Amino acid sequence: MATAALLLGLTVNCLRPEPLALAAFDPSGTGKNLSSATLPEITLATLQGMIDRHEARVVDARPSAFFALGHVPGAINLPLTELQGQKPAGEVRLSAAKEDLLVVYCSDVSCPVAKSAARILETLGYRRVMLFPGGWYAWKKAGLPVETGP
Repeated sequence: MATAALLLGLTVNCLRPEPLALAAFDPSGTGKNLSSATLPEITLATLQGMIDRHEARVVDARPSAFFALGHVPGAINLPLTELQGQKPAGEVRLSAAKEDLLVVYCSDVSCPVAKSAARILETLGYRRVMLFPGGWYAWKKAGLPVETGP
């Protein structure tokens, strides 16, 4: 029940015109401020090129229900709720080396979930994490290929 409530809350927050900022999570326990450094951001064209050249692993941080309705081809669904509090599980499902380039996205530029997920991935030791702020809506609006299902 608590998981459903959390999922509903995150979903509603993503859909708000001005979403509430989510607290950064530091699974390492160092107490380090995870929201102080700027994460590199990429454009739609850059992401498309990276995917075409197989240069990046794409991570969709949206809830699983939204991922199933449509996502960037080849993206891996790692919802923020799964990353929070699950150090090894997120790493195993990601199947990426610590030096691989990861590009994280969520719904759109107003969705704070991708940034929070990217910060968690950084604390898990992934050294090359970037954001695609346009998210799913920018990808879909551009008429690019999509995949559905889990």
